[in-house]
Amino acid sequence: MQIRITRTDSDTAAIVQVDGRLTAGSVADLERECQSAEGMLYLDLTNLLSADADGIKAIKRLVENEARLVGESPYIRLQLGLKEDE
Repeated sequence: MQIRITRTDSDTAAIVQVDGRLTAGSVADLERECQSAEGMLYLDLTNLLSADADGIKAIKRLVENEARLVGESPYIRLQLGLKEDE
């Protein structure tokens, strides 16, 4: 499995779960799922194994647009440039 992107919607939020390896080739799929979500957007990175530079940039853009991260590993946090308390 290279990547699996799934979205779960509720009345007030959407959770987009990213499993596997996020690469330049899958960024458009991630952005499409996130853009079509309504309400608060949560990006669940619990099962994200790795992300290339384009994948990291895409996650950063989503966070800048108010997406909230869930379950990101210390390695992904480091790539995103996030501190412990962020």
